[in-house]
Amino acid sequence: MATIEVITELSPRLDEVQRLWRSHSKTLGQFYKGAFIERAQNGEIIVAIEDDAVVGYALYFTSTRHQRVRLTHLCVDKSHRGKGIARQLMDRLRSDTRRYRGISLYCRRDYDEWNLWPKFGFVAVSEKVGRGKDAHGLTHFWLQHPHKSLFSEVGNGEERLKVVIDANIFYDLDDPDRNGAIETQGLTADWIQPLVQLCVSDELHNEIHRNNDSGVRQDRLAKAHNYDCLDSNADEFLRANADVRRLLGTPTTEQSESDQRHLARTIASDATVFVTRDQPILNVADTLYEAHGLSVVRPSELVARFEELRNEQDYQRARLAESELRFRRVSTISSLPTGQFVATGERERGLVEQLNTAFAHPDRYECHIVETSDGRPMAIHVVEKTDRRMVVPLFRLSKHVVNTRLAPTLARTLLSGIVQNSLQSQLLVVEITDARLSDVAVAALNLTGFFKSGSTWLKVSIPEPLAVEDVPKRIQTIAGNAGIDASGVAHIVDVVSEDSFRCDAAAVLEMEHTLWPCKILGCEVTNYVIPIRPRWATDLFDAGLAKSTLWGAETELALNPDSVYYRATRPPMKAVQGRILWYVSNDDDIHGTMRIRACSQLRDVVTGGPKELFRRFRRLGVYEWRHVLETAGSVDGELMALQFSDTELFPSPVSWNAAQTILRQYGIKSTFVSPTEICESAFVNLYLSGSTPRN
Repeated sequence: MATIEVITELSPRLDEVQRLWRSHSKTLGQFYKGAFIERAQNGEIIVAIEDDAVVGYALYFTSTRHQRVRLTHLCVDKSHRGKGIARQLMDRLRSDTRRYRGISLYCRRDYDEWNLWPKFGFVAVSEKVGRGKDAHGLTHFWLQHPHKSLFSEVGNGEERLKVVIDANIFYDLDDPDRNGAIETQGLTADWIQPLVQLCVSDELHNEIHRNNDSGVRQDRLAKAHNYDCLDSNADEFLRANADVRRLLGTPTTEQSESDQRHLARTIASDATVFVTRDQPILNVADTLYEAHGLSVVRPSELVARFEELRNEQDYQRARLAESELRFRRVSTISSLPTGQFVATGERERGLVEQLNTAFAHPDRYECHIVETSDGRPMAIHVVEKTDRRMVVPLFRLSKHVVNTRLAPTLARTLLSGIVQNSLQSQLLVVEITDARLSDVAVAALNLTGFFKSGSTWLKVSIPEPLAVEDVPKRIQTIAGNAGIDASGVAHIVDVVSEDSFRCDAAAVLEMEHTLWPCKILGCEVTNYVIPIRPRWATDLFDAGLAKSTLWGAETELALNPDSVYYRATRPPMKAVQGRILWYVSNDDDIHGTMRIRACSQLRDVVTGGPKELFRRFRRLGVYEWRHVLETAGSVDGELMALQFSDTELFPSPVSWNAAQTILRQYGIKSTFVSPTEICESAFVNLYLSGSTPRN
């Protein structure tokens, strides 16, 4: 049998892996050195070694957000096939990734390897047509890990990442023999095609029409129609074009002017990635991201950083914070720009009637609008507080926001606020009944712990720690009290009732997210007390501290859905998922420090260099590059990134002395200088002390 091991980017085996890929690149597709290094840095390359040589490897991506693994390469040298090496690699992959829901891959139907996947336990769940000249079929295979999940149904896979290509990339894909086009061919690899939505802008048509050859024009225009074309507002485009010109300078040729318009149309759209080989544009990529939230990358960088770029579309908290939003309640239709909130297929008159009904019953309904500081409408929602549950009959983003990169962040933040409002009113069920939800809103509901029940969306909250065996009955009781049919929560009850559930930390934390702020006890979940400086507690989650500082945290964004906190790599943390109690360290100038002030869910722990981690997590939190560099000590230093979510502020922060008294009961000694792992009983005691309001 071969020796199976995981390699890092420093391993000499990495060169052997790349040599093995090159000899099989015809079927594996284009890949890049940088992509191999990225995977190795994340521990996502498994190798098989015989006679001190790499004879096979598996390369994959992991998605914390989707809780799934995407297998990109499984390769065994031809001279070593038939020895069970592929199965050994797959066994190790399944073992190393059991905390995820399962493993996903795409395989061409015309490859002999297609018949291999069912033998490994994979199931063919869907099929897509490839973008290659032969339009080959791609089968989506799925292997479910052996634990029941709220999201066991895999459907047709993950939503696609919207990627805009400039004219040169379009020409590269049309003619692979063009100078420099070999890099672009990575976008046609079988594994990435089903995961991206390649788009062009209208500017491509202007570019094509400048060609004097009628035959070439017609051929290229026909091929351009095979791509999705961006929607962009003319006013937004003109503003973006002015910004681009200020950044890149006045264009000196028709070509450079067209290149700038390609970029401006992308900025004015909802796409999150712009792919180009144009070096002047790449040189200002960081500035473009900071100003517009648009990632500008080379084709090879898209492949190497695919998972990271994919996540950037979901949460850009810094840009939302910079928007200076105002939240206010409205009570008359005259103060609302209703035309901005009319859904597709809906008449404005119907929306107006619905709003007037709410305004006519202020004792039952509240209407809230979100605006920019200059009064530009961003979102609107109506809530009805019944004696049984909170109902949201209207949840809309404005027309000029819904197709922007800011929309997913705004939707998730608003939904989190609605859930908190419901809990403050002691209502444990939120029901979204709006029948005309946008795609952005539906995606945000999925990510915020809501689930579909018939024609509505539900969020069930259990506001206390609960033994795992008591959770099913509590869910059924809450649903019954809220007038929800038992069938609406049956899938949750089924998951928690599984014998294997309590041994699956990932599944338990997934359920805690769905039932937030519930804490499910008696399971194998790691608990920490983690110190955080007041500066970062203020900006990341604790607006209360901001009253005593100059930093002015955004109150409405204080409990953002996802954040990241950077700290030193020592001591290491045993678990990469679990629960966090945040201890805010001492600052004599700020009232309220030296207390445990909040609880969060720990989603991931990643160690690496400051550049790598800042690029990976810049969409989360409020850190600037200088802050990350300061934490690492130098550009060559290392630091640890803690990704966390579902933060719950304590109404009764636990003082240093009270915390020490509680911990001593369990034989735990800690000065909270570094992360401290604590037993579940100590966690529950501290959690209840902080989350129980004082009279």
